[in-house]
Amino acid sequence: LRMNEFSLAKQSCEWALEIDPENIKAIFRRAKAHEGLIDYDLAAKDLKEAIRLEPQNRDLRKEYEDLKVRAKEDAKKQRELWGSAKIFDKERGL
Repeated sequence: LRMNEFSLAKQSCEWALEIDPENIKAIFRRAKAHEGLIDYDLAAKDLKEAIRLEPQNRDLRKEYEDLKVRAKEDAKKQRELWGSAKIFDKERGL
């Protein structure tokens, strides 16, 4: 993850989870890999699963809340970027 090899990190976590499906560390790291791959839905799903397994873990809850904020900010940036792009130009008949 530190080297931004998100796909490789995700695959490593999936191998670990084949051996131990409730490995919190692997679930958390896979969530971070999903986030790095801009797949916020899967990242949130993994964090929810980690929280289900360790409901007392405040760090997981904070990470989940932070993820929701980052996802919302990213969605806003995307809307601003694509909202200002003129995909169809009425003057050119497109």
